[in-house]
Amino acid sequence: MATKKLNTEIFYTILVVSIAVFWGMGFVFIPWAQQSNAPSSLICLFRFGVSAILIAAIFNRKIKIRKENILMSLVCGVLLFAGFLFNVMCQEYTTPSNAAFFTATNVVIVPILCAIFFRKYKTPVTVYVCAGVSVIGVLVICMGGEGGMQLSFGIGELMALASAILFSFHVLAMTKALEKTDSISLTFSMFAVASVLFLAYYLIVDLPKIPFSELKWAPFTENGVFSLGFGLSITGITVLCSFYAYLVQTKAQTVMNPTKVTLILSSESAFGAVFSMIFGMESFKWSTVVGGALILAAVFYTGWATRPKPVPSASPQPEAAPDDGTHKAEPPAEKAETENGRTREEQPPVELPAISEVIGAAQIPSIRQTLCETDKQENLQSDADDRDCLLYTSPSPRDMRRS
Repeated sequence: MATKKLNTEIFYTILVVSIAVFWGMGFVFIPWAQQSNAPSSLICLFRFGVSAILIAAIFNRKIKIRKENILMSLVCGVLLFAGFLFNVMCQEYTTPSNAAFFTATNVVIVPILCAIFFRKYKTPVTVYVCAGVSVIGVLVICMGGEGGMQLSFGIGELMALASAILFSFHVLAMTKALEKTDSISLTFSMFAVASVLFLAYYLIVDLPKIPFSELKWAPFTENGVFSLGFGLSITGITVLCSFYAYLVQTKAQTVMNPTKVTLILSSESAFGAVFSMIFGMESFKWSTVVGGALILAAVFYTGWATRPKPVPSASPQPEAAPDDGTHKAEPPAEKAETENGRTREEQPPVELPAISEVIGAAQIPSIRQTLCETDKQENLQSDADDRDCLLYTSPSPRDMRRS
């Protein structure tokens, strides 16, 4: 059982790492989509709306919306919408480095919230230490950005911190909701709620500013900068960063500690920096290498330190103490009685067959004859008993049928 749990933990850990890789690719997909004149609300609308449609088309038979789960689905959808909205809006008031750093603080917020609201998840001190190391890694990457990093705390940083808190509560809300619903139904419902909210925000706020007809769907090059276009960029964001990522995350949180999931996902910053350098969006920097190494080291050490420990199937019996003549061993009868008692408790009661099925109805007259002969030898003074016994000595076929 312990080996199976260990294998399951390793399997879902690998899947969660793949989510961090795809979210790192999102650092490339999202700028390409924004270069196509797409506002952030429209990107999020396609991201979650198309994903909800794909889930409904593929898993329509597994989606079960129950009345008792509607409230938690609404909470998860609203937190998802608000977290992404604040994350997008904060970049209008602060630098990308500050936004990335304050958003990454959810790595520290989640274990604190788990300790408050989920007593069953006991977070080791090692996880807190690794979460701090991960935040330091994000700080190192941000400090090596264009123009360095100047830590400040204004309206933009406040929005980024609010985004981190909302994302942390979103992780906890999913953990709570998964106690009563399955991962596919929860993912579909919260995507549907977030899509409706992003549609309303796009129609009210962004559509008057940027008409839908100005989107550039095909790949293009402008001022020497290549862009994949809105069509392919939003496909990568939808399929990899949303459809696959959140299906795996909701399923992984049913078997993994939410703090561990959040810490692994924090490595998206390292993967994002790597993909940005590969596609020429950023130049090579040693700060990116050092910060990414700190994040990945914290993630993988946490996975190793919190793995389920295999337990042997049978504990070894303690060695018997040497007999010095003063200790008396327990009688074998009591031990046998204890073992028999344990056997009776573990095994279900057995229904015994009827006596006539065991020995056969034809043998009953012979048994009666033997009993009567024994009784005749012991009670020679009773003539009435002798006559009764003689009746059973030669039973008639009618008597046999009656018996």
